[in-house]
Amino acid sequence: MVIMELPTDIVELALQQATQKAGSTYDRFGLTQLPSAINSKLSSAYRAIGERYVYDTIFLTIEKAKRNKDQYVRLDQSCLDSVAYYIGFKSIEEFRLSQSPNILEAMLPIEGNWYSCVRASSGRPHILLSPVQIRVSENKRATMELRGPHRTYQGPIKCIAGSISSLIVSDDGTKELHLVFKVGVARYPEVLVGLFSGVSSAGEPIAGKEVLFKSDELFDEMKNAKIPIQTVAGEPAPIIPRSIITYLADFEKSYFKVTDPSTFDVDDLYS
Repeated sequence: MVIMELPTDIVELALQQATQKAGSTYDRFGLTQLPSAINSKLSSAYRAIGERYVYDTIFLTIEKAKRNKDQYVRLDQSCLDSVAYYIGFKSIEEFRLSQSPNILEAMLPIEGNWYSCVRASSGRPHILLSPVQIRVSENKRATMELRGPHRTYQGPIKCIAGSISSLIVSDDGTKELHLVFKVGVARYPEVLVGLFSGVSSAGEPIAGKEVLFKSDELFDEMKNAKIPIQTVAGEPAPIIPRSIITYLADFEKSYFKVTDPSTFDVDDLYS
């Protein structure tokens, strides 16, 4: 069971819309009947909801939160996803984003300074750190800046169904990186996990894992760094958690490279 924290009003709205679609009443009787209607429309990828779960857990949790003036509730994500599917969405997160008056509100929890963490593409046993800043301007435009050892990259950020996507371009216009990170609905995320794709220094298409780690440092004071995967006794502790180093340690699992073409026809796919 995965417990998810969501705005109280979003969960209440999803439940009300499900009730309306089922032609039920928004009370104990109608909400007790609602799981049957939801379960009859679910695909195999979604979890069936227990007969009393909607009223006894979702509804009563909402009512308690409203009495206590709590802005957020914590509920089983799989059951909320089933409610969202019933009213036409792939997930409760997709429903939440559809109801946001400004999609860039999802950016506010991740505004600030981060370290980009990737495995060295050379195969050498290092994790490469680069300063990253995510900004939301007064006109609600979100941008990302990544400062590499030789180039600085910048680009706009898009919010897409619980993830952020950014095509960042180097200041000299010679290189581009496409970054995608899962954001979800965490209010104070410390780590964002995602992927990058681009062209390597050797001119090869390349893609792989990337992690953003939140930093309290001033952006101008952050430095590029190489973190050894194996720490030697007596060395200072790395500035990123050991769990990130472990996540990126396996080179074969951290990078994806295309087959080296020679004839540029289908025979290359068998090499």
